[in-house]
Amino acid sequence: MARTTVYNEDLSKEWQIVNPKNQKLLKEFIRYCVANDKSPQTCNQYESQLKIFFCWNYRENDDKFFVDIKKRELVNFFGWGRQIGWSPCRLASLRAALSSFSNYIERILDEDYPTFKNLVKVLEPIHLEAVREKTIIEKDDIIAGIEQLVALGEHQYACFLSLLFSSGMRKAEAAQMKVSFFTTEKQDGLGGLAYVTPKIRTKGHGARGKQVPRYVFKETFDKYFELWLKEREKLGVKLNDLFVIKGADGKYQPAKGQNFSHWAVKIGELIGVQSLYCHSLRHAFTTYLKRQDYPTDVVQKIQSWGSADMVARYDDRSDSEELDNFFRKMTEKEKEQV
Repeated sequence: MARTTVYNEDLSKEWQIVNPKNQKLLKEFIRYCVANDKSPQTCNQYESQLKIFFCWNYRENDDKFFVDIKKRELVNFFGWGRQIGWSPCRLASLRAALSSFSNYIERILDEDYPTFKNLVKVLEPIHLEAVREKTIIEKDDIIAGIEQLVALGEHQYACFLSLLFSSGMRKAEAAQMKVSFFTTEKQDGLGGLAYVTPKIRTKGHGARGKQVPRYVFKETFDKYFELWLKEREKLGVKLNDLFVIKGADGKYQPAKGQNFSHWAVKIGELIGVQSLYCHSLRHAFTTYLKRQDYPTDVVQKIQSWGSADMVARYDDRSDSEELDNFFRKMTEKEKEQV
C-alpha cells in the first residue's frame, strides 16, 4: 500500500468574504500566539486550519460568529471533514486548533464573552489510527538510489538524499544547512566520523524551538556533497544555503522544507522507490545505527532526543532480526570463551 495523502481543493478560498467578526477574532488569536512565543510553524498551522473552518462555516453554517456556534454545528464540521476524506490525524489536528482557539476566547476574552465555553473539549474524542503504511528502505537500496541519481546528473537530489540518510534530519532542519557548515572551519565529531553543525532550530516549543547541533556522517555524505559543490559552481550558485531552487525571476533562492516533500516524491520516481518520503530516511538512519551495534543511549544523544523511547520508535528492525542478532552474539561470545 503506497503512502498517500488526500489533497483537497482550496478549502479557504472564501476567506476574504467570511464574517468580518470571525476574521478579526482569528487575527487577534494569531497575535496572541506570537506574543506567547508559539513557533512560526504552529502559528501558520493554526491560521490555515482555522481559515478552513471559517470558510466551511461561511458555506455550510450561515457564516455564524464563532462565539455563537453550537456543539452540533462543530459535529457537522467534523462529519463534513470525514466525508471529503480527511484522516483521523488531520481531524485531530483541526480539533486541537479549534480547542486552542476556544481556550483563548474563554480565558482571555472572558470580559467580552463571559458565558462562552470551550465546546470542542466536550465532543467525542477522535480515535487515531494508522492510515499510511510505513516505507522501510535499507541502506544498500538508499546508496544504490543515490548512485542512480548521480548517473542521471541529479547531483542536488543525490546530496539531499545522502544528507537525510547520513544525519536523520527532519526536512525543516535540512533547509537550514549551509555549504559553510562542511567547508570552512568544519568541526569533526564522533571521533572524526561526522561533521558537527552549529546549533540549528529543531522541533520544540517556542519560536526558537530546541537549539541543537546535528551530526552528519561523512562516509555516506562526502562524495555526494563534493559532486553537488562542483555542480553548483557550474550553475553559478552563490548562495551559502546548501539546497536551492529557481525563483520566478530565474534566480536561485534557498529551498524550503515544503519543497523537500515534492523532492522526495520526485526522487522516489527516479530511483524506483514507491512512496518515498523524507521521514522514512530518519527511520533508516536510526535503524542503520542500531544494526551497527550503536548503544541505544548513544543513538539517543546523536539524535538529541529527550528519551530513549524515541530510539525504539524509529528502529525499524523486526523482532526476529533483533532476537537473531542477540543470540548470534551470545554464540560468538561462548565460542570466544571456549
